[in-house]
Amino acid sequence: MQLRFTFFILLISCNLIFSQEKEPEYKRDKIKTDFFINYYNQDGDHSPVTGGKGTEEQTIIAPTLLLNIPTSKNTILDMNIGIDNISSASTDNIDGSVSSASKDDNRFHSNAWFTYKLKNSNQTIGVMTGLSLEYDVDSIHIGGKWTINSNDDNKSFDVTAKYFHDQWDLYYPIELRPFADTLLKDDVRRSSYLSFTYSQVLTKKLQASVSTDFIFQSGLLSTPFHRVYFDDGNVDIERLPDSRFKIASGFRFHYFINSTVSSRLFYRFYWDDFGIIANTIELEVPIKIGSLWTVIPSFRFNQQSESDYFGAFQTHAPGSEFHTSDYDLAKTNSSLLGIHIRFTPIWNNFLKFFNSDSFDLRTSYYDRDDGLTGFTISAGTSISF
Repeated sequence: MQLRFTFFILLISCNLIFSQEKEPEYKRDKIKTDFFINYYNQDGDHSPVTGGKGTEEQTIIAPTLLLNIPTSKNTILDMNIGIDNISSASTDNIDGSVSSASKDDNRFHSNAWFTYKLKNSNQTIGVMTGLSLEYDVDSIHIGGKWTINSNDDNKSFDVTAKYFHDQWDLYYPIELRPFADTLLKDDVRRSSYLSFTYSQVLTKKLQASVSTDFIFQSGLLSTPFHRVYFDDGNVDIERLPDSRFKIASGFRFHYFINSTVSSRLFYRFYWDDFGIIANTIELEVPIKIGSLWTVIPSFRFNQQSESDYFGAFQTHAPGSEFHTSDYDLAKTNSSLLGIHIRFTPIWNNFLKFFNSDSFDLRTSYYDRDDGLTGFTISAGTSISF
């Protein structure tokens, strides 16, 4: 099922722990594996399943395995395999009854990047494919990237393109199923992504990068089982335009204050033609404690405007062409406060064939001003052999 907000927070948490976007390490004969498991729980009272009013309680347990395999001197294979177990009191209300078939869901996802460093060149190219299987939507995706580095490796420019094809089973709220033939015609969502990133080492202590993403979606952009209640008491499904264009641009700075403390500052601007404008700022302060421990407190703040199509419970006027009561599209302010602890084993210096590169633990608390709160804890290890 489409759990846009939940998986958004889940992916943020995991990516802050385990960087999956590192450049491949060529001329290396070790296989690197990252395994982590994430627990996430949220609650709130503005579920779009019940028209913007009702429980948003949800729990996700998500183990994931990452593999980084050097297949030759100049090629790297990166694989990502995971299963998400989802228990949701919110989606349980699709059927209007407790413990219905929609309460529990499992999502399997996997993708693979094959990256090749061109001989006698500072350029690398890569291709990607993947899939995601869920209760009501199956997705396949493909992609490619091109990276060029300067001779001194102080500058890098990257272009990445991806395409997602989502095939939906149209599950409607139980009271609207008798009218299924008149509700939606399109059951496919198509998403195209194009990203540009430039990074540079500015000084011995300062690194910076800038990125811009262009996203175009078409087809089924609403969620079939989201309800909308009008001000006259009638009910309909969520309806949104069949195309959406998004632009996001961000800046990242990494400053090494001294051998013990550094700082990472990130800013992102977002705009789309649904009427949403958002600003996000994030600060991380990695602190080394001796040679074994690193503690990284972090704070993220997001401010978002309201979509042209959003309305709260029973505020939409009958006859509107597009309407939603999903608070992911509402005017909101949110914050994420986290702490990340990393332990680097000293015994790696004495092991020849097997290294436990690090053990990681991260926890974070999310709060949105419409009453939605979320808690996540993630644990994992990175191993080379």
